[in-house]
Amino acid sequence: MPEDVLQAMVEKSFCFGLYEITTGPRAGTTAGNGNGNGSDSISAETGLCQIGFARLVGDMVTFVYVTDLYVLQEYQGRGVGGWLIDCIGEMVEGMPWLRWAMLRTSMEKSQKAYEKRLGMGVLRSGDVREGPVMMGRKGGCGGGLKGMAMNLENTWEMERVTVRSGNGRLM
Repeated sequence: MPEDVLQAMVEKSFCFGLYEITTGPRAGTTAGNGNGNGSDSISAETGLCQIGFARLVGDMVTFVYVTDLYVLQEYQGRGVGGWLIDCIGEMVEGMPWLRWAMLRTSMEKSQKAYEKRLGMGVLRSGDVREGPVMMGRKGGCGGGLKGMAMNLENTWEMERVTVRSGNGRLM
């Protein structure tokens, strides 16, 4: 994906970053708030290393879609991915007009985490004559994002899953 397209995608999303704070100089990281304006909130001896990322899209009032959630492989299994899901949950719970929070996954472990931490459930889609159905269309670019250029050097596997209505009932 071209960098300008990636930049536009991130700018039009609500993003969460997960960082490890390190002490002492570390190659490839920047100290401070990362905005490049010199107003560092962390000393020069401290560095930030991005280890995870989550991205939400939607109107952020009635609809939100969790489209990306990544944790670098060497940090998986430490609970930081679950904590990132909890952060998303806090934001979603604070949306009083929310009608739908959605995501999609192909990983059983992720499905269980989203069910437990976000209260989501798998949407069963059937015949429109029996009620609303979920529909979608795969875009021409194919599958998920690989190797996002967000100061992350590793290739991540995209995780997506399920749906819940704003009133907590599965639809």
